[in-house]
Amino acid sequence: MRHPLDLIRTLVLVVVGLTLPLEYTQLDLGGFPLTPNKLAAAALLGFVALQWALQRRPPHRDAKRLWVLFLVGAIGIGVVHSLLRGLPTGPVLAILATWYTLVLFYFTLILTLDSRRAVELLYVAFILGSIVAAVSGWLGFGSEVESVKYGERLSGEGGNPNLLAFNLIVSVAATVSFYFTARRAWVKTLCAAAIVLMVAGIFGSLSRSAYLTLFIAAGFWAIRFRRVDFIKYAVPFILVVVLAFALAPERYSERLFSLTPEGIAEDRSAASRFKNLPSIFAAIIRNPILGVGLGGFPSWAEQHGYYAKQVHNAFLQVFVDHGLVGVVPFVAIFFLCWGEFVRAARIGRRLRDLRDRELGILRMRAMMLEVAMMGAFVMSQSQPSMRHKGLWMLFATSTAILGLARARARELIPEPEPAWHPGLAYERAPAPSDASGG
Repeated sequence: MRHPLDLIRTLVLVVVGLTLPLEYTQLDLGGFPLTPNKLAAAALLGFVALQWALQRRPPHRDAKRLWVLFLVGAIGIGVVHSLLRGLPTGPVLAILATWYTLVLFYFTLILTLDSRRAVELLYVAFILGSIVAAVSGWLGFGSEVESVKYGERLSGEGGNPNLLAFNLIVSVAATVSFYFTARRAWVKTLCAAAIVLMVAGIFGSLSRSAYLTLFIAAGFWAIRFRRVDFIKYAVPFILVVVLAFALAPERYSERLFSLTPEGIAEDRSAASRFKNLPSIFAAIIRNPILGVGLGGFPSWAEQHGYYAKQVHNAFLQVFVDHGLVGVVPFVAIFFLCWGEFVRAARIGRRLRDLRDRELGILRMRAMMLEVAMMGAFVMSQSQPSMRHKGLWMLFATSTAILGLARARARELIPEPEPAWHPGLAYERAPAPSDASGG
């Protein structure tokens, strides 16, 4: 019989995963906007507190923990910096609350993901939530975003098209993982249908960075799976993409083919991002250590006579806001996460001759979430994804999966007992009478 705490964990993880991609609908509580995923995060925190009171299990070993705490400190310094510069308190504290909520979400999620089943519950719910967000846009619910040249962009309950596309990229990689490890035909069919829906959602977002990411991630997948029967799965994927383009509205293909030097030059949004680069690098060069303060770039740029627009790059945004003090831990967190997925996959590959299904599944989860990290990295070059909950979910998952892979490896190959050492014991020499037989 399962422990009641496990039932609560199941419910909380499902709610967290399902609501994580839903960013549009919100309640106003005393001037503080509450989205469903914020309420779910609060439930997650309550569960962790209950779990800690009843079962004080040691957390997974986390190489990123200190870097996350360094980033927290850098953000705190950025708040002080911004307030001393005279920025409005409300907006600065709102960004601070988002950052610290993400950090709290990260630590509580690591404590909750204590089994492969828990990880899979979270990601199945996240996939469903991403599909709901996309479908809500097709049905006319949620946010509506218009492109000047290409018409309506799919957004819906996803909040905005780029964020929806980011979550769909992660969901596609996770769904491919489930497809590879499924034994039943109907599960594979559901996974394939979900992938088609999500790829269509990515096209519908009209996010050029997502289009580019989709193909880069697919290429990385081909390289990463060089020892798997790749062609068997690549051909259906290519057919899905070709069919999607054939059936999609013309504006989708027009948006994709605008990814040329001429198309980018004609696009006002892209042109403004390039125009913003001198302002960004000027801010970094003039404030290399502490940055311009949390949310302080627009006011800094205007004050110094530079063009001011949102920084559409996660790494540059952190660098501008917090200088080296912030960007170094953020980069470390990002690539340590990637490294944890790589190490978990290596454990599975090293012990693959044992043909252990549990370790094989963990290896597949790690490899496909590594592909998701590649997608997150590419998308982060053209959007400020540093505060995307899907990204921080990946950060937490890498720690959990590596811990689970190490634990399973220890079960399969127990550590040997300490070897006998002559300094720890000795054999009594025979007495003279024993030697003489008397």
